[in-house]
Amino acid sequence: MLIFDKKRKFYSSNRLTNRYWAGFGTKRFKFAQLEKYPLIRLNQIHSNRVVVIENYQQVKRKQRFIGDGLVTNLAGLALLISTADCLPVIYLDQKNGIVAISHNGWRGSWQKISQKVIEAMISLGAEIKEMVIFLGPSIGACCYSINKEREAIFRRDFPLIVDKIISHHQGISYLNLLLLNYLQLTKMGIKKKQIDFSLFCTQCQEETFFSYRRQGRKGNRRMVNFVVKKY
Repeated sequence: MLIFDKKRKFYSSNRLTNRYWAGFGTKRFKFAQLEKYPLIRLNQIHSNRVVVIENYQQVKRKQRFIGDGLVTNLAGLALLISTADCLPVIYLDQKNGIVAISHNGWRGSWQKISQKVIEAMISLGAEIKEMVIFLGPSIGACCYSINKEREAIFRRDFPLIVDKIISHHQGISYLNLLLLNYLQLTKMGIKKKQIDFSLFCTQCQEETFFSYRRQGRKGNRRMVNFVVKKY
């Protein structure tokens, strides 16, 4: 279960050790809390592209990498993604010192971005059995309506779980983005006890979260989500 930090205005997990800091932002989260660390940002493109930061020389002032996942074994870097309905995911192997974060929209989830992130973590020395993974606030199955073309994609590529991740109400199809990613993680060997999440809906919970579906293009506001391996 994710816990709300009333002082700093973000959600986090009590499963973090003192060496790590990670959270899912809300409307009231103050970005300045992270500025003691170099900020590693992405130009997010709704993909399964993962960027691995293996040395400090890769990090240049105000640089933005292209992709939707970030992985590192380095201390003192704040890995960031922004969301406003898509699912933010934070990954940690606290024993081996590997951290990651990803932006899992429908395209990234369809293209199994979490699998790509975990494979990149393993390449740096992480172990499946040591991972804990946090699934953050996203649009809920109550609100995430999809068209027939998108439903057909999931029916074709996820036939064994499609009836779990897609529901219907009054002729409209709805995608459960959280459950889709949860099931993908368990298929990779991540045990249920290694996954931490709470039920949210960014579209419903207007006082707490920004929502692209609710705001439209003109709103263009996002939550900041982050993970840091401290020095």
